[in-house]
Amino acid sequence: MKQRLSVLFFSLFWLGYAGEFSHAELFWGGGGVDWGTGASGPSSVVYRLDSNTGLIDKTMSFESYDWMWINGIADSGKYLYISHNTYDIDGGSYMDTHDFKIAKVDRCSGAVLSDVSISGFLGQGFSQVNALDFHDGNLYGVDNVTSNSTLRGYALQMHLDQNGDVVNSSVGAFVGPYPDCGLDFNKANGLWYATSWGYTPPPKKEGSLLFTSPDIMSTNFTQEGVGNSAVSGIGMISGLAFGKTGDCFAVSWYGADHSATSVYSVDVTLRTATPLYDLAPQLPSSVTYLDGLADVNMVREGCKNGPWRF
Repeated sequence: MKQRLSVLFFSLFWLGYAGEFSHAELFWGGGGVDWGTGASGPSSVVYRLDSNTGLIDKTMSFESYDWMWINGIADSGKYLYISHNTYDIDGGSYMDTHDFKIAKVDRCSGAVLSDVSISGFLGQGFSQVNALDFHDGNLYGVDNVTSNSTLRGYALQMHLDQNGDVVNSSVGAFVGPYPDCGLDFNKANGLWYATSWGYTPPPKKEGSLLFTSPDIMSTNFTQEGVGNSAVSGIGMISGLAFGKTGDCFAVSWYGADHSATSVYSVDVTLRTATPLYDLAPQLPSSVTYLDGLADVNMVREGCKNGPWRF
């Protein structure tokens, strides 16, 4: 009898847990700060958001690491990978534009476990990866080098060693000429989505064009729509992520129609955006815009202060 009760209890527990698992729509996002004028300043943060409620239940700060911008976030199920730059603590200028890195971060504590120079593994003096996504065991990004580069606008696969640290990369498909910070694989239709700077239909406002590809490494992306067909109602996209059923969410860092601290719902067919939640009241006052968006990899893990409720 005890054994049957134990089995029943476990089954009910797992069904309840699986229910949480299947209904939660959780996303990681970045909160960006003003560029500043000194050799140090406030840090960008990473938060975890429930898109069903608009509530943030986790915030990580990287001030002790002198981080400045956060460009891309990806969740492997074990680590977060974050593309960022730093304050120029050696040169004394307000930021180090030549020191973009990809950090491997503990999902529970926010501790930075490794931080690898992008310019080092791409072999360029100035390298920038704007967007990241983790899919099918691999880490991908989009290069947005703006100076003396043949890689700008190309997708990249970042290769990881046995410890999960970035060691080098391979060049994939061409995304677009002016990539910004949107990249995600839509499981609902099997397409990769990325964004690149452009203009909306009249009145021709700066925004982000959508590009799609079935294979990020071998099939060049094609624009959704023609000409000035950027997503209207949001501004320039700085993070893009799909939910399990294909619902698309995005954030904006520049020219936001509602606010730069809002999360938007995006209709990728009509290429229109609708504001959902303004996250400013839940984030540090130093955060002035949102940058980076990634779906939470639903892997149960135990943290020192107890397991997170995924």
